[in-house]
Amino acid sequence: MIACSGAGSAASSADDETARSAALSPAPDLPLLIARFGALTLGVLLFGGACFPLYAPWAAGAPAPTSLRITAPATAAVASLVWLLSLWTQTPGATGVAGLIGFGLGAPSGQALVVAVMICLVLVGLALAPPRPPKIRAFVAGGLLVALACVGHASAVGGVAGLTRMAVMSLHLLFAGAWLGGLLPLALALRAPAAETERLLRAFGRMAIGSVALLATTGLIVAAFVVSLAGGPPGPTYLTAFAVKLALVLGLGIVAGVNRWGLTPLAARDPASARRAMSWTLVIELLLALALIVTVAELGLLDPGR
Repeated sequence: MIACSGAGSAASSADDETARSAALSPAPDLPLLIARFGALTLGVLLFGGACFPLYAPWAAGAPAPTSLRITAPATAAVASLVWLLSLWTQTPGATGVAGLIGFGLGAPSGQALVVAVMICLVLVGLALAPPRPPKIRAFVAGGLLVALACVGHASAVGGVAGLTRMAVMSLHLLFAGAWLGGLLPLALALRAPAAETERLLRAFGRMAIGSVALLATTGLIVAAFVVSLAGGPPGPTYLTAFAVKLALVLGLGIVAGVNRWGLTPLAARDPASARRAMSWTLVIELLLALALIVTVAELGLLDPGR
């Protein structure tokens, strides 16, 4: 117990630097980057998929196979564990099981990742249990994104300011998850023979417009947090990665605009043509979304001052 407590104290005191940037070099640790990408991508897909029946219940169709509903959160749990281990190995004095337990229980980033793993296991349990109301799975999957949002830069400051930062980062990731995570179930729903194309696109469009508006608002606040964390203007490496993120968001916005104001009205006149066009635009959106998550995963590992 004494060893664990001492390790927890050391981990907590060292976590500010680890949270600010797990890699202070322009090239983040590759396993850590892959783990972040995997956990964030699966978290977004789990949340977006869980939210889809809430705004388009008539189009939700049959639930995904049990094997997929188990594999996705289980893989997210593994990615979160790798993320945790990678952060711990970069903490000064990271040795022994007691040190790992201390980091997981005493450091803010470690605590958030432990919670993320536990939430993933709950999602696995929900997949094995009898069907539950969609709201339950959406709530639990949202908790996973909140936990992941609290790792890294979000936990670099304590007190009220730190809680505010984590709350804003959590909202930012939730809005992104609702929008980007809904693209895959939307694409699958549009493939159904009896798909109500216009109704489906309008339902998704209403959700997406609200999410994008709130995403932009929270994004501005997050940018202000980054500037304060850097202690001045962000460094060139961070600015380059951030510019790539903005370019990808702009690309997503353009494609989403084509879907909303071009293809949705077309669906009222010619649903078949609209579905064919959407099959291409949704693939483009999904690829841009994956590239965006890679960029976000990298941004979380960069020191804003560099």
